[in-house]
This record gives sequence, C-alpha cells and structure tokens, in this order.
Amino acid sequence: MRKLCAILALFFVGSRLVCADDSFDSLVKRLGNTHLIVSNEPESLRSPGLVFDGALSTMNLRVMYHHRNVSTENYTFVVLLSNPNETKSVVRVSKGEGGPTKDVVFSGHKAAFQFMSDWTSGGRDVEIPPHSTQSVVMHALKPDQTTSGIVSLEKLSAGAVGVKMMVVDTSDESVISGFSDSPDVKGAFKRRYFEDSFREINRTFDVRDRVALISVGGPPYVMDMRRGYVMKGNYGVMYAISLRILNPLDDSRRIRILFLPSKFESVDRGVIYRAGKVYETGMVVGKGNRFQAEMIDELLLNPGESRLVQWLMLPQAGCFYPVDIIIKTVE
Repeated sequence: MRKLCAILALFFVGSRLVCADDSFDSLVKRLGNTHLIVSNEPESLRSPGLVFDGALSTMNLRVMYHHRNVSTENYTFVVLLSNPNETKSVVRVSKGEGGPTKDVVFSGHKAAFQFMSDWTSGGRDVEIPPHSTQSVVMHALKPDQTTSGIVSLEKLSAGAVGVKMMVVDTSDESVISGFSDSPDVKGAFKRRYFEDSFREINRTFDVRDRVALISVGGPPYVMDMRRGYVMKGNYGVMYAISLRILNPLDDSRRIRILFLPSKFESVDRGVIYRAGKVYETGMVVGKGNRFQAEMIDELLLNPGESRLVQWLMLPQAGCFYPVDIIIKTVE
C-alpha cells in the first residue's frame, strides 16, 4: 500500500527508442527452449578463470556476465564456439556489450539495450566450418572498470556445438582459442545455470480498478537446480507481458503505464520492447519515501473499448531489480 500511495508524488522523465522488426508472438516462440547462464561470482575479478565448458545440443543458451576487474592486468571475456562435426554448423548470435567503464549502472544498461535491439532484430547467423573454432565475444575487462554483456546462442543446424566461456589474460594470446590446441584456463568461476529463463505474465486491467502493479524481477525467483542457488532479481530472465485493458464505462478513460523502482534506496534503468520498438528508460531512483518514475506509455480508451498491450523486458545487471510496472487510470 505504501508503494501505491507513493505514485501520487512521481517525477516523470523521458525515454528513447530504436526500431526493431520481429513481431511479439514470433519473439516469444524463440524463448521457450533457452537456458540461462549468469557469470557474476566473483563479481570482482583478481585473476583469469573458466566460466563454462559445455555444448549447444537440444537447448539454446542466453548468457549474462557482469564483472569488475580489480587486478592491474588487462583481461578479456571470451566466448568460443567449436564445431566437431563433418559439416558446417550455424549458430544465430545476438549480443549486447556495456563497458568497460567505471559506471556500473551504465555498463549493465548498455548491454541490455544493445542485446534487446540485436535480439529482436534477428541477430546474425555465424557459420563455423567443420572441425574449427570461432570467437563470437571478445570483450575487454580493463583494470578498475566494469564490463557487462548479454549473448544469445541459438543453434540452427544439426549436431552439437561446443561452447567455452572464460576470462583470459590478454597478454597470453595462445589461450584465446581455448580448445584442444591450447592449455586450459586456470581456475573456474561459480557460474549460475538456470533451466528457467523465461517468465510469461498475462493480466487484465479494468479502468475502474484505478491502479495495478506488475513486478518484473520479483518472486518466484529462478533457481540453479544443480546448486540450490536462488537468484533474487531474476537477472537475465526474459519477461513477456500481455496486458488486456478494459474500459466498460460510457466515457473515455486515459491510462498511464509507469516504470519505477520497487525498493527504497535503489537506482534502476530498463529496456522495453513494445510494438516493434525498443525503448530505453532513463534512470529512476527510490529515495526515502519518494519514487522517481518514468511514463513508458499513455493510452486513451474509448467507451467500451478493449486493448491488448504486450511488451518484453529483461532485468539488467548493475541495478536493483525487481522493478514495478504501475498501470494507472487518470481522471
């Protein structure tokens, strides 16, 4: 109740958008067979290490990484694909990269914005010749700076494809290939592996209800079943939200949809795909008993009108998810 009352003192800021192509329904279909890997432990890196060594077989992968380099060396976050088959392999790669930068919030936000724009536009198809290895991510981690990234790997051809992710010392060029022709990276990080990478929310809002809330990044939280780890905030999980708005009244009603923090003393940004466009929110802050928020949509419903609003969102690194989406009838 305290949060809903706080919307009476909201401050609105602007948003920016870019064009994307695929329809909402076709994008949602791509989410159903994807697992999620999150590399954030340790968040502060003092040495190179192995993140993941596995394969694309029946499931696709989405990877989120977010690290600060606290050493004095230059490192690189590397993602390599290996084709052990007799014919070429094809993998659709979509990615977003933020940093290296000292701004932790900007790093995670830029990665999410670039990724959502690239993924909803179809990414690019990478062809890997038989018995060869190809890098698809080479992202610098500079000393005392943060690097964030999100990459989607969707296998389009038959046969498994090897996937290796690691942080390497830039000065050791021989380790970049990462497979049988080079030594293994020393050490290993505690990457988190989630079989559940997608949340679908279907809600109905009657304008007579005046106000409603949808949580993005809130419970139920995803769990790494292999380690029993629960990830609060659901970072890297894709949300597909369908909101049916009803106006059964005899006169028109205006609806505002707002993006705001769900926690006090928090700083958040967001990326939203809606109606073929990718929106980038500004920074919103929860401080004391006040919430700064951004209006992400405004709709005018005619008497008796019903309208479906659909969007995609993804909790991004460097922020304090969950966040709230407020639907509010304006008098």
